Amino acid sequence: MDIRRCQYRVSAKAIIEDESGKILLIQEENGLWELPGGGIEYREDPKKGLKREVTEEIGVGISQLSDNPDYVWTQDRRKEKGYYALYLGYKASIESFDIKCKSGECVDWAFYSKNEFRKIKIHPILTNFVKIY
Repeated sequence: MDIRRCQYRVSAKAIIEDESGKILLIQEENGLWELPGGGIEYREDPKKGLKREVTEEIGVGISQLSDNPDYVWTQDRRKEKGYYALYLGYKASIESFDIKCKSGECVDWAFYSKNEFRKIKIHPILTNFVKIY
């Protein structure tokens, strides 16, 4: 067996809901909407990595985070990135909604319901998340 076919890039994503149950999505420079979070570095704790990524992207820290992932999904990203991806979705709360997009990974932000996901251009990595959410 070719071990490269068994490897996954691991990313952690924050599932941040507002009081009505809508989920925070951030818009990237390419116009696609995505969950805040990102890739976990080698030997990095996924929760620490998620906290780092969220702060980097939206300028607000996580105040509360699930102990374990609430959602886990995979995505075949070989065509665009050359790897399979494993996503760990943690329910989280942020310190405030004073969000300040700090990079090209976040040019805008908004809360959306699952039904509203169909009306916007979501990032392909959310395709399998939507199926299990």
